[in-house]
Amino acid sequence: MNESNAFTDNLNIHNGIMTYNDFDIDEKIPFEDQKWSYKCDIIQIEFGPRYTLDVGWYPEFDPAGHFLVRGIKDFDWLKPIAKRKCRSLASLKKAIKKTAELLSHEAKK
Repeated sequence: MNESNAFTDNLNIHNGIMTYNDFDIDEKIPFEDQKWSYKCDIIQIEFGPRYTLDVGWYPEFDPAGHFLVRGIKDFDWLKPIAKRKCRSLASLKKAIKKTAELLSHEAKK
């Protein structure tokens, strides 16, 4: 796991706790030179015992793929309560923020 990364260090995850961080993607580097970083398990953030924010790249290692940000409730991975696809780091950051906001709100109920 990365100890420090400008992308993840500056994420707005509300009251979430980052439990997994294997993010090491640099948009300035060609995809092929870092394709092994584009995998299905990149970031996980927990919001209490019932909510998880998950970030991955699908299909793994595929330059035609996309980031997928999912909000998971009660470990029901087949029915996410939020799902956002994106391709750029800027849109990924926004998708994480919006999903974190939702999960943070849900966890307080």
